[in-house]
Amino acid sequence: MITTGIHVSNAVLAKLASAIADLHRRTADMSMADWRKAYRERSGPTLGCFVYVDFTASGTVKGFTARQIEKSQEKFRERGFETDVHMLGPSRFAAKFLARDCGEFLIRREIRGRNKANQRELVSLTDDELSAAASELMPLSSWLALKGDSCGSLSEKLRQRLIEKELEVRGNESNHQRMKAMAENADYLAACSKIVAAQSAAAQEWRRKKEAGHYFIFRVNRDFDNRSDADQTVIAYRDAQGWQV
Repeated sequence: MITTGIHVSNAVLAKLASAIADLHRRTADMSMADWRKAYRERSGPTLGCFVYVDFTASGTVKGFTARQIEKSQEKFRERGFETDVHMLGPSRFAAKFLARDCGEFLIRREIRGRNKANQRELVSLTDDELSAAASELMPLSSWLALKGDSCGSLSEKLRQRLIEKELEVRGNESNHQRMKAMAENADYLAACSKIVAAQSAAAQEWRRKKEAGHYFIFRVNRDFDNRSDADQTVIAYRDAQGWQV
């Protein structure tokens, strides 16, 4: 089973690297004593920062601004996220280390937007289908999970959260309320189905062309070994089309 996902382009990664490069310039004169005293979540050559995320009117990422923080507050907030920025080496490498926190922020923002609009992509699933979908994603909950930060993995993390939210809502919802929610989401469900169908077709074509060439070995994050071949193809396609972290 595949649902709509989350796409983060390489352009977003480049914008994040640009913000980190600006932070590197602004903190270049820090002494070692200042650096040792500076706040950070983890040990290492990093600096605790809050990364502000600006969005366009259409909801795409416009840019980032990284500011040093003196102490931690809430890690994920409406306007951005706290993280540790690597201060040594090229900014493009430092940006990749921020992919997990950035991806988590974008997932939370997507869920918040759907909840605000009362959009329930999984509302039409039966209770058994919803339970099966939850079981399908159990490997992501394991401490052994790789929990990748590429777009295929981020999309499955998003689906896991949507399943958890749907189960929570159904725990306090009557059959009449659910039928009403299904009717209210009819147009949204149709749009989601159209997006998934188009992406699934594009994924199959992408894989066909790749396998027709030389030296291509189809791989997918081991967290998804239990998934169907069609699902794995979409996950791998999303990984290939999104940011390369």
